[in-house]
Amino acid sequence: MKMVKNLIAPSIKFSPFKKFRNFTIQSAFSIPLINKENIGNVYLDQKGYTWQNKFFYDYISNNETIQLFTEFN
Repeated sequence: MKMVKNLIAPSIKFSPFKKFRNFTIQSAFSIPLINKENIGNVYLDQKGYTWQNKFFYDYISNNETIQLFTEFN
């Protein structure tokens, strides 16, 4: 089976607030490397440029018995 590279997506992840180190943002700009969204019955990816932001938050309780990780995209 031939492997097809769909896109390249340079990204940066940072924590915008010193007080909330558990909150981070990841921003990525996707550049397509294909000009078709599918070949035959195989869906590859979007053929357009996209800018995507993800918001992450993780929480660990004081006694470390509970850990919560959330992502909003």
